[in-house]
Amino acid sequence: MQCQKCHAPLGADEAFEFAGRTLCEDCYMDALSPTRVCDPWAVYLGSRQVEQILSPAQEKIMGLLRQHKALAPEDLRRLSGLTAKELEREIAALRHMELLRAAQTPDGGKVLKQFGDRD
Repeated sequence: MQCQKCHAPLGADEAFEFAGRTLCEDCYMDALSPTRVCDPWAVYLGSRQVEQILSPAQEKIMGLLRQHKALAPEDLRRLSGLTAKELEREIAALRHMELLRAAQTPDGGKVLKQFGDRD
């Protein structure tokens, strides 16, 4: 048996059913709680924390943005060594804390910048 989303092999006790699909635990958790970048309540709470403590992955992302000023998401993923899903979750958290923002490039692409950096 294997996960119908990521195709990881599954034991009988490791399978979860969701919307008619057999999923591994990670894909099941992602299905139940998808990453939401635009969440006004999360931004309200995250931006009002007195002390914002960052995870090592978040520190690395912010360090890369300080060094490069702006990075496309795929470049940030490559430089950080995070998977696409890990990067998506970390970016969402950093946006909620108002430490990171997205900006559009003249060619219609997207780059990530520190929140206070203006175009």
